[in-house]
Amino acid sequence: MKDKLVKISFVGDIMCEMPQLNTSKKIGFDEMFLNIRKYLKNSYVVGNLETPISNILGYTNDLYCFNTPKKFLEALEKSKFDLLMTANNHCLDRGIIGLNQTMRNIKKSNMDYVGTYLNKKEKQKIKIKDINGVKVAFIAYTYGTNYSYSYYPLNSKDKYKVNLIKEQKSDKTWKNSTKLNGYIFWTKKYIKGIIKKLINYRTKTYIDRSKSVVIDELGKGEWNLNQECMKKAIEDIKKAKEQSDIVIFMLHSGGQFNAEPGDFTKSVVKELANEEIDCIICTHAHVIQKSEYLNDKFIAYSLGNFSISPSTPYLNFDLLPDYSIILNCYINKARKMIEKFTFTIIKSVEDENHYLRIYTLKDLIYREVDKDKKEKLIQDNLFIYNRFLNKKENKIEINLEYEV
Repeated sequence: MKDKLVKISFVGDIMCEMPQLNTSKKIGFDEMFLNIRKYLKNSYVVGNLETPISNILGYTNDLYCFNTPKKFLEALEKSKFDLLMTANNHCLDRGIIGLNQTMRNIKKSNMDYVGTYLNKKEKQKIKIKDINGVKVAFIAYTYGTNYSYSYYPLNSKDKYKVNLIKEQKSDKTWKNSTKLNGYIFWTKKYIKGIIKKLINYRTKTYIDRSKSVVIDELGKGEWNLNQECMKKAIEDIKKAKEQSDIVIFMLHSGGQFNAEPGDFTKSVVKELANEEIDCIICTHAHVIQKSEYLNDKFIAYSLGNFSISPSTPYLNFDLLPDYSIILNCYINKARKMIEKFTFTIIKSVEDENHYLRIYTLKDLIYREVDKDKKEKLIQDNLFIYNRFLNKKENKIEINLEYEV
């Protein structure tokens, strides 16, 4: 039976924030993923890399703008990751130079990327991977690139670099920004960050976690559908269908820390689900959201944070952002179609030194000896199960994999 099925595993947002980065300078990154490697080793593994891997302007020293050492990629490679989504709102945190370095570093680490491009020739090709005899097309798009925060515009000759599901936000305040201005802006921020560290600045004192909640309400602010961008995405889908057996669309979109997908994301998904794709996997909400079938296509609106430092000041814990889903897609080799989905619940756990390790929730439950802590984990298991499957069960058996 196993020989007849091809397994692809999707994980959510792969983060490396300041608490983990600072600790990993001494210990490295390998132990982060050590406890779940065995659950990924027999699968083609896909994740959303929510950080540049670049040497531009130093590594992360800001709450909302990231950059991580190459050793982080090496740890992902050892954990059997194959494909990284680079079309997300943090892909330009170190500008075009940083994005180009990220893509090259991914290649050097024996992995591949999707959603961004080194050159226009690469842009013309759909990312199609032959996975044990099945041709699988991966398409990735993002809602934006944090333009109004990172101060880095995509000009006309750079637009091909990132697959955008809507135009990059550009209001009057940032109208005249340039690449040079962007680097000057971030150099100043980087220097300020160093000064803050030197005076033992504690960012969390000034963070209002309620303000980190962002709603992707259709038609409000920047959340407007762009038919030109949608047309390009649909053209990619049609091209992919002609060249592959299975088409998987990866969408980086949604409000942060929201209980439900917003109207903007649902509108995009609804249009995409009318096309010849097999499933849509979404990231960005930073909490687990529901899954459903739409036009017989499986939709996962958010897999949560594959890795996140729980001590990060802006995290809103109402919906358990330290939990995540590993979504397993099983493809029937003979029939060239998706046969089933299963999922595993995982958790980011931080020790007293802020070192992050990821575990399956089942492993945590069975190794926990404290009765109250164990009961809390069991309740969290039920909460996440109900959220992802959009159910209201009162009790479930504790399994490593649940069937969708």
